[in-house]
Amino acid sequence: MTTEWERLLKRAEECCSGCGKGLRNGDVVTTLELGAESFTRREWCAPCFEEREPPAFSFWKRTLAKGQSRRRLDLAYLAELFRRLDGRDDAMAKRLRWIAALLLLRKKLLEEKGRSSVDGREQLHLAFRREEREWCVEDPGLDADSFQSIEADLGRIFDLEGDAAKDGSAQPPRTP
Repeated sequence: MTTEWERLLKRAEECCSGCGKGLRNGDVVTTLELGAESFTRREWCAPCFEEREPPAFSFWKRTLAKGQSRRRLDLAYLAELFRRLDGRDDAMAKRLRWIAALLLLRKKLLEEKGRSSVDGREQLHLAFRREEREWCVEDPGLDADSFQSIEADLGRIFDLEGDAAKDGSAQPPRTP
């Protein structure tokens, strides 16, 4: 159960609460506003913050660098996706699970326990840190086109924005 403070400090919004434009470059102001029953967090571009009424209960400013992406991959959701794909036999689920495993390995949420080969396909034996259960993930043999398709799907699932996803410059990760 989340507390009021945890709910309040949720992730920052991507759009200005005033004009609705995306917050990409420049100054961003986050406000806490006291409502009838609770606080509300809002994100503002600098011009909209200056024009808003009434004054905020509290606020802080930060600067987004040019080209800085505000969206980050939510690793908890990615780990949950990885777990839920366990046991699914369709090709898309296997490919998605492989990519999720590689991302979680790279972020050190999963650790490699071993490798094996079954019918010429490599299998990784993985475990989440501080957990006993071992997960077996089979390499689906992704080519570059398949990888980019999965990457685009993950971007849509997690609502990510990134230069690599937009310009197609991402390369498949190498197997650890």
